[in-house]
This record gives sequence, structure tokens and C-alpha cells, in this order.
Amino acid sequence: MSSTLPSPDNDFLVSSVTLLDPPTLTAVFQGLWFRIKALQEIAAGFEDAVAQSAIELATGKLDLAVKPALDTLNDRVGEINALIVDAEDRLAALQNSGVAAENVPIGPIEGFPADTNAADAFRQLRTVLDEAQNEISALAAGTYSKTEVDGALVAVRDDAFWLASTL
Repeated sequence: MSSTLPSPDNDFLVSSVTLLDPPTLTAVFQGLWFRIKALQEIAAGFEDAVAQSAIELATGKLDLAVKPALDTLNDRVGEINALIVDAEDRLAALQNSGVAAENVPIGPIEGFPADTNAADAFRQLRTVLDEAQNEISALAAGTYSKTEVDGALVAVRDDAFWLASTL
């Protein structure tokens, strides 16, 4: 009596007359193995596709969440770099040329208005020194009396003290 081998066509039917010999078992297990192997390959492809989709989704979420902040940060870094370059240029100009006296404010000092800059202060001091020099020249020429000479010396001394206290 011949038996039909179990196969996918008969849903691997094993009857009471089916011989369980090596050719039968090989046919059954080999068929099952090929199907399992095919399913494993499909599953591996599916896992790869799911993993790739998850990576793309995560990358998209990161782009949406992080990219605007990163762009803002990069813009700010660019602004700061521009400010640094400008500051370096200004520093180099100061080191090469100095500072204009008109740009140096003088703090509140007796004898100078509150908004005086260094150039104005030097002009005022020059005026005081010129006046003192004129008085000394007149004294040296002998055109003043002793009282006038004493008064002029006191004025020169007062101007010198004021000048020394302001510097």
C-alpha cells in the first residue's frame, strides 16, 4: 500500500498509513524549513524597513524640534562674531591712532563744567597758562609796582595750585 507524502498540497496530512521513514520526514521538514527560512527573510526585510522608518521619523522630529533653535543659535553666533571683528578693528585703531581728546570725558572737577572733555580742559588750562605767562612777562619788564607784582605772584601761585589739583 502506497502512502501519500505529507506536503503543502495536502496540508501535511499524516495518516495511519503514512510511513515515518527518512524520505517522508525529510520531505516534511525540508518543506517546513524552506517556508520558515522564507518567512525569516521577509521578517528581516520588514525589521530593516521598520528600523529605517523609525530613524527617518526620529530625524524628522529632531529637525522640527532642534533645527529652528540651532538656526537661531547659529545666527546669534554670527552676530557675536561680527561684533568681535568690529571690536578688534576698533581696538587696533585705538592702538594705532590713540584716542581723540574730544572723546575723553572729564569727570566733575572744580573749575570745569560737567560735560567737559579733555580737549576743552586742555584749552582752558592753556588759557590760564598764557595769562600767567603774560603776567610774568609784564613783571619781568618792570611795568608794575611792587603791590601789583605781589598780587600777580599770588594769582600765578593760585593758578598753579588749581592746575596741579585738577591733573
